Amino acid sequence: MFAAYTGMFKQLRTQLFSGEPSPLSRGDQNARTHLVLGSLLWLPAWLPCEELEDYPFNAAGIADLLLRGFAAKTWQPDNATIMIPMPKPGPREAFLQAATKLINEHGYHGASVEKISASLNVSKGSFYHHNQNKDELVLDCFEFTFSVIRHAQNAGRALPYTGLDRLRATCAALVEYQMSSRGPLLRSTALAVLPESARREMIARMNRLSGRFASMVADGIVDGSIRPVDPHLAGQLINPMINGAAELPRWCPQASAENITDLYVDPLIKGLFCV
Repeated sequence: MFAAYTGMFKQLRTQLFSGEPSPLSRGDQNARTHLVLGSLLWLPAWLPCEELEDYPFNAAGIADLLLRGFAAKTWQPDNATIMIPMPKPGPREAFLQAATKLINEHGYHGASVEKISASLNVSKGSFYHHNQNKDELVLDCFEFTFSVIRHAQNAGRALPYTGLDRLRATCAALVEYQMSSRGPLLRSTALAVLPESARREMIARMNRLSGRFASMVADGIVDGSIRPVDPHLAGQLINPMINGAAELPRWCPQASAENITDLYVDPLIKGLFCV
């Protein structure tokens, strides 16, 4: 399956960058192809909430946002930064982080209780001392991921900068978190193993977070730093970009916490083919 996905990835990269000689490096091309694929793979999570008649308009809006980005022509970045406030690490947080990493890498079934415990050098008894069962731990991993995103959004909203600078700083903080020792966030692929009712609830929560990003986009439109775009569609592009950052090093080995904003966030802010 991964071989087939890699083939699709290469085909899309060729379609995007096979025209005139591109000034972008292969690493830049890989990062931007990953960005586009993540946006496409996120469609099933939010399109069912849309009217069928709106699909052509949504497709045109998404294409416009990917190609032209969010930024108004007059915008100049202030390079605002934020720190995501986090609770002090403890046994519970250690289990959440270990489970998140293993679920992202090996899927729900591959992330066994034994593997989670072994990654922390603790016994299965210790696992069940801190966790009721693995299913509850997965839900808690989602809750922790949502909490990190909310903290970043709250901190970004409080910055005394333009709407786009606040949005960029929030996205930068979250993708850098993904690359740091504190990360990663739980990938949306974990939704597949949840019971139907829990899956619907988690998707609804993710869409509410997209709505908060949409509000930040609207602020930027008002102050002129973001060009007139559909904030709802913009929010639905930001979520998968942040979600996909955890896997970016697989496609772009040179990606790091120091360069991921330029490599991965700015192509969404400025447009897919920005230099």
